[in-house]
Amino acid sequence: MGQTADIKIMPNPANSIVTVNGLNDIYSIELINIQGQVIDTISVNSDSCVIDVSNIANGVYLLKMNNSNQHKIEWLFVQH
Repeated sequence: MGQTADIKIMPNPANSIVTVNGLNDIYSIELINIQGQVIDTISVNSDSCVIDVSNIANGVYLLKMNNSNQHKIEWLFVQH
């Protein structure tokens, strides 16, 4: 998946806003709860994006980052 080793999620754990950097070949990010439900899908138009997690419950989430032929999954911890 290209440069995905350079993806940075900050801060993690998060309480309001998460910035994801290094999204060079990523076109979307899915925010998925631990039960496998997609909470949000974010379109990516640059090498970084901001995700608002202030309205979701504390817990463990997955960020599924998709490009045209594969995906990468990273953990996100939300703690208010």
